[in-house]
Amino acid sequence: MNSRMKKRTATLLSASMLLMGSCGTALAADDDSVVLTRAEYQTLMYRISKLESRLDQTEKNQQASETKVEKLEKTTSDAEAKAKKDKAMDWKFSGDIRARAIVERGTNGANYTYRVRLKGEKPITEDLKFVFRDVMMNENPTGVTGSSYVSNNGVMKQSSSKESFNKFDNAYFMISNLGGKKENTVKIGRFGHSFGTTGYWSGEWTYGMYDGVEFATKSGKLKWGFGFGDWGAANEPTGDSFNVATGEVKPGTDTLGTTGSKIERNYFAKLNYAPTKNDNINVWHLRETGGDSSPRDYNLLGVGFTHNFDKVWSLSADFSRNSGKDDSLRHDGKVAVLSWNKATYSKPHSYGAKFYYINVDSVNVGKAGTSVLIPRNDNTGWGISFHYTIARNLMFDIFGEFKMKKKSTGADLGNYYRAQLSAQF
Repeated sequence: MNSRMKKRTATLLSASMLLMGSCGTALAADDDSVVLTRAEYQTLMYRISKLESRLDQTEKNQQASETKVEKLEKTTSDAEAKAKKDKAMDWKFSGDIRARAIVERGTNGANYTYRVRLKGEKPITEDLKFVFRDVMMNENPTGVTGSSYVSNNGVMKQSSSKESFNKFDNAYFMISNLGGKKENTVKIGRFGHSFGTTGYWSGEWTYGMYDGVEFATKSGKLKWGFGFGDWGAANEPTGDSFNVATGEVKPGTDTLGTTGSKIERNYFAKLNYAPTKNDNINVWHLRETGGDSSPRDYNLLGVGFTHNFDKVWSLSADFSRNSGKDDSLRHDGKVAVLSWNKATYSKPHSYGAKFYYINVDSVNVGKAGTSVLIPRNDNTGWGISFHYTIARNLMFDIFGEFKMKKKSTGADLGNYYRAQLSAQF
């Protein structure tokens, strides 16, 4: 018997007892039994019948009310779920702005540059989204925007490219859940790459400009990916042509601007393995397939690792070699970064420092964006940086590199200093 039936039975019994007490009674002389007349009995049964009818109607009204409440709750729940889903499918925008002051040998005082970037993300379905980033200002010197100046046969002229400082460095589709596995993803369009652990060779969100396709997946402690594309958009056209057989450069004769020192058509593969929570190992390979017409050909193999000693100290190091250029020289990159503490945009008054060792040959790195923010191409030297979060989403950084030497010639490059203020929004 359910609780509603029990409650109804108890109500009827209680009401019957009350009704019996309200009817006229006759007490027998020799016992305590209650004797009802025929009229009283009929009156009692009539009243019980009426009471039962009222209880039935009350129960029906209660059931109808509960049904309405359930429908209202379901409608509200569905509306909230739809609103939540619609919100998840809305555009999401973020960005950053940065101002720099740089002092190095050969400059008359400090040089000031500015960068502004806007990122947008739009889910199209649960497994498909579109991502873009507009670099509205890209290290613009004071008073310069929209284009840059390049040397063409010894004559300075305005670049034909209008994307020198203002460009979309990311614009791609991200497809996930391929084959029913969430970790299986594909990028199609323009994006960036992370190779290695220090970020000296490239950092995914430092600078994009890679036009291609990338497949990535994860299985336990192992992540791996591969793809193909063209990184040529990262460099300005030189306007010069290059003869591979003779090594001769003819200024101003390449109208398409497809040669020069940039990574063009290529394929790549990368692998990441985390044997413990404190260790990370990376291996990567990039092979340029259209480099025969370029003065720099890339056939790069690299390995790197990160080890966290504790919650404060960590060490990252990368080694890579470019064997694509056919000469007797090695084109290696050796970089190590020792990190102490960490400043994060989300934590005001957090702070940290990094110590750098840089030893990179001239034909090792391309034009990919690096997250090692001190000079590293064709350079050897020691560096240090300090980072402090002034307020939420506002950070101040100081960088320095000392006793720098040009790797290809051994020339003394002096010291490098930079201070910058950056904000995220």
